[in-house]
Amino acid sequence: MARCVVPVLQTCDSDRDSVYTALHPVLSAHPSSSSRMSSLWLVVVWSVVLLACPAASSALPSGQGVQCPELCNGQGEVVGGWCRCAEGWTGTDCSLREHRCAVPSCNDNGHCINGHCVCFQGFQGPDCGLGGPFVQVSPSNEEVERGGTATLQCVVTGNPPPTVVWSRLWGQLDEASGRVTVSADGTLRISNVQDQDDGNYLCRASNSLGNIEVMARISVTGEKGTTTISVSDEKGTTTVSVSGEKGTTIISVTGEKGTTTIFVSGEKGTTIISVSGEKGTTTISVTGEKGTTTISVTGEKGTTTIFVSGEKGTTTISVSGEKGTTIISVSGEKGTTTISVSGEKGTTTISVSGEKGTTTISVSGEKGTTTISVSGEKGTTTISVSGEKGTTTISVTCEKGTTTISVTGEKGTTTISVSGEKGTTTISVSGEKGTTTIFVTGEKGTTIISVSDEKGTTTVSVSGEKGTTIFSVTGEKGTTHQ
Repeated sequence: MARCVVPVLQTCDSDRDSVYTALHPVLSAHPSSSSRMSSLWLVVVWSVVLLACPAASSALPSGQGVQCPELCNGQGEVVGGWCRCAEGWTGTDCSLREHRCAVPSCNDNGHCINGHCVCFQGFQGPDCGLGGPFVQVSPSNEEVERGGTATLQCVVTGNPPPTVVWSRLWGQLDEASGRVTVSADGTLRISNVQDQDDGNYLCRASNSLGNIEVMARISVTGEKGTTTISVSDEKGTTTVSVSGEKGTTIISVTGEKGTTTIFVSGEKGTTIISVSGEKGTTTISVTGEKGTTTISVTGEKGTTTIFVSGEKGTTTISVSGEKGTTIISVSGEKGTTTISVSGEKGTTTISVSGEKGTTTISVSGEKGTTTISVSGEKGTTTISVSGEKGTTTISVTCEKGTTTISVTGEKGTTTISVSGEKGTTTISVSGEKGTTTIFVTGEKGTTIISVSDEKGTTTVSVSGEKGTTIFSVTGEKGTTHQ
């Protein structure tokens, strides 16, 4: 029997005829006393083959069972053409340990628990082989000098493979210029980088299981350039808006007959605004400046309004030869502000509030009406008025720093009102030929009033003082009331 097992088992991958032919030498070699015994022996051997070899059995369905007992990998036995696995083993050929997954690692996207892959969030499938996109962008902040090349690499993973799309936050990629390219591996490159390329960019990866976006920034370094905006002979409406500049910005408006509006915000460089020969309405608004801002308005015949707020740098406002109405409003300044108004024939209003730095206001040769209002100052404020022929009103309230008011050569009417001062206030009036009135109330600091060479009428009123008041009058030819 031991000899006959081998040839029988070796024919398991043959058809019935081959198996039967292989049995003949075995049957012939076996002694038999009768033909009946030979037939019985044949039935026994053939039955063993039918049980052990599925190739010889027509009763087994196609594709089921195993080819040979050896294919149970020594970890089970063949019963009825099937592998009966030993304890601890499973699978059609007993090749898997019990409680193990078909892909034991679950593609590193999950854990194998009780023979099943439990996938991490974002993955699915029997072996966790399917997953949504994952994105990593490097560097997160690319600093590049002007004229250089910026490179942002977007590395994506996922199954099905994600598609990659680059975009710009609050803007569009300048692909038409030929400077912007996106390669097949998801890398964004911008050559000859300019100021307008500074900003945030988004890498978006998408597949059938979802999408995800990751943001990176390109910061343009080096010296900024010069931006020049010129508007002339406008008869309609002109709006100029400049924000976030780090270089030099020049705005020039001439001969306007309509409405001109200029907005400048968040400047860190130098801003020069020049408006001349305007006959319509001009509004200039400057906010959050950290650099140097120069505003020059000349020969205006209409209405000019200048707003400056939250400045931390240096602001210079120059207005001359105005024949219309000029309004200058400065608030929340922490740097240095200089306001110069000369040769005005119309109405000029200057309002300064909440200053913490140095403010200088100079008004000369005015023939119209000038109003200067300063409140809540914590720094140093200097107001100088000279050669006025019209009406000048100066009002200073709640000063905590140092305020100096100087009025000389006035031929019109000048009114100076100072109240709630906690610092030092100096008022100097000289060479007046008109009417000058000085009101000082509620002072808690030091107030110095000096009047000299007056030829007109000067009235000084001081009340509620808790500090020190010094009053000096010299060379008066007119009338002084104290």
